[in-house]
Amino acid sequence: MKNILLLLLTLTLSAPNLLAQTKEQNQKMKWWREARFGMFIHWGPYSILGGVYNDYLQRVGGTEWIMNRCKIPVKEYRDITRT
Repeated sequence: MKNILLLLLTLTLSAPNLLAQTKEQNQKMKWWREARFGMFIHWGPYSILGGVYNDYLQRVGGTEWIMNRCKIPVKEYRDITRT
């Protein structure tokens, strides 16, 4: 019961902050919406592998975690991403 009350109290106290962040974000994004077109493309070194390492297709999570999840040695990863 204490956990539920604590959760409700935390949510109640954090709600105004969430609303303020949304208002600020809307103001910052005004130009973006009015332009009606925009694209953000981020190509990290992991994109070279495309989620596949040694014929293993990483299906869980984002491909930016491929080095960690496929246990690629640092030296090998550096060599791959230098191309």
